[in-house]
Amino acid sequence: MTAEQTIRLAVEKFVQNYNTGDFERLPEIFADDLIDMSAGGPTLTGAEARRHFVERVARTHERFHPHLLIHIDQIQVAGNWAYQRGSLVVTLVPKGGGETSFIRQRYLEIWRREPSGQWKITIEMDNAEENPNDSQAHVEKEQTSRNIEDDPLLALRGSGRDLWRDEHADEYVRRLREGWE
Repeated sequence: MTAEQTIRLAVEKFVQNYNTGDFERLPEIFADDLIDMSAGGPTLTGAEARRHFVERVARTHERFHPHLLIHIDQIQVAGNWAYQRGSLVVTLVPKGGGETSFIRQRYLEIWRREPSGQWKITIEMDNAEENPNDSQAHVEKEQTSRNIEDDPLLALRGSGRDLWRDEHADEYVRRLREGWE
């Protein structure tokens, strides 16, 4: 298996762990010395970064039925290092009922091949997409080879275009992360 295939498989497992709420396996994708530069929060490192990430996801799962979809735009490998960039959409269905919302972000990750041979994320950075319709374009591009009726997530296509009309996505994320420290 190539490095790129290994990274893609790790991302698939991460998405599965996120969507099923497997908080124990969720941080397996991160290196021990992870540097997390997520939008709207402080830069965190190491065990604190991994713990903080899992706590944020657990709080999200307490309030919502979240569903993560990642679109990888590029993976570039150079020896024991690689970077991956792309976009993601998290669909948030409130557990208590209410309107479904979406978080759309771009991300850049630096990966390192560990001595064990596993590829792990060592630096993670994300931010809100400037134009929410850009994520929609990724979903539309992905669906050209799939039937909407077969995928409940794709059936939501276009339903969140006005989500950020009254609030910028970065402000929404900052508001959600208040008090996380």
